[in-house]
Amino acid sequence: MNKKKVIWISALSAIGVLAAAYGIGCGFYSSHLMPHTSINGTAVGNDSASKAASALASSQGKVITLAERDDKTETISLDDIAYQADVSDDDVKKVIASQSAWKWPAYLFKTSEETVDLDVSYDETKLEEALSALSCISGSDVVAPVNAHVERVGLLGEDKWFAGCTAFHDEGVGAGIGDVAAPQTYNDIAAQCVAMGAKCS
Repeated sequence: MNKKKVIWISALSAIGVLAAAYGIGCGFYSSHLMPHTSINGTAVGNDSASKAASALASSQGKVITLAERDDKTETISLDDIAYQADVSDDDVKKVIASQSAWKWPAYLFKTSEETVDLDVSYDETKLEEALSALSCISGSDVVAPVNAHVERVGLLGEDKWFAGCTAFHDEGVGAGIGDVAAPQTYNDIAAQCVAMGAKCS
């Protein structure tokens, strides 16, 4: 067998294998979600409609993450609040259809983030209990909010007016608000506090 014939046979064999693999993939992904797919944040890549629906309905291992001050976070487990979600296979099948099975090779190299509407329920009493247990609400380091106020303090041995606003904290009157002159009377600083109301803690 000459060299050219061997090359042609090898090339045709490779094409045949690739065509077969592509056809198998098209058949598989006509009823399954594409690889690297997540729905509502739940990883369901390569899942069938029924398996993905079960995963979406389950609360196991899922949490609500709360962003707090100073870049702190706390979580509430969905299991703790008796979370339930009603998801049908048809909801997932719509996502499968939208992904187009013949495009499956492209999904090997990218992620797909999808969403479906969920009919959810939870125990409100358990949610209130979970919220009350958070350290940002019941912890010893909780800082109570303070309304804007005006008081007279001594800075560097001099009497100056100081506003209880975030814009003025630690630096004295006028800090954080450009070249505003330090007010000299109670009425002056009270007026500035009102004007800076959006920045008062």
